Formats: sequence, C-alpha cells, structure tokens
Amino acid sequence: MTTWQPGMVITAARLNDGLDPTEITTGVTAATNYSVSQFVARRVGDEVYVNLLITKTGGTLAADSNTENIVGDPTIATLPAGWWPSEAVGAAWDNGIVNGQCVISTSGTVDLRTISYNQSVANSTNIRVTASYTL
Repeated sequence: MTTWQPGMVITAARLNDGLDPTEITTGVTAATNYSVSQFVARRVGDEVYVNLLITKTGGTLAADSNTENIVGDPTIATLPAGWWPSEAVGAAWDNGIVNGQCVISTSGTVDLRTISYNQSVANSTNIRVTASYTL
C-alpha cells in the first residue's frame, strides 16, 4: 500500500497497490501443430499463475532415443505480452499419463524439454502446463 507523502506525483503505478488480482483467459497463441483448448492466467502484484491446456494436432511428440529429452525443445504456445517472466522459468506439464518439464522463456514461449522415459504424446492428446512465477 502506498503511503502518500507531500510532493508525491500521482501515477498509475502508485495508484495500483499491486494487490488487485487480474485474470485473463484469452491472448495465448498456439504454435504450429498445437491448438489452445483452455487458458487461464492470474496475477496478484508481480506473482503469476498460468494454467494452459494445449492439444497436439499434428504428428506424435516423443523423446530422443534412449533419453527423456524432446528433440528441438518444441514451442507449443506463446503467452500474451505482459505475462512473460523476467527470467526463464521451469514448469511442469502432463496429460494424466505422460509428463515432463517445460520452460517459459522471457519472450513468453512455452517450450517442452523432457518427457517420461520411453513415452510419447499422440495426435489429439492434451498437454496441461502449470506454472507460477514472478514477473
């Protein structure tokens, strides 16, 4: 909460105490071969929570042979501007059976990094990404 002092200039930043929650459900962009099924992002001050449901619409996603690394760290979506973390953030993804790790970059891309050993994500399969971070 801002304590007003003599001589302070009223600005939008000073009027916003950072405690009013903001929620959005639109604005995320799916990458090629993916579609957005559901998106919710909530922000209170600089703290952000993202819940993203993406559907794989083309081909199968699998790990490199004998590893858990996904070849090329594919981008599945990009968050709307203003909701990007100030530094890359590790996040979790799963579809109820298969899971892995992804990264949300400072440019808002959601890039899959790993997948459960010897598993894959088939066409028409949902991928849920959950993350929380500070802007």
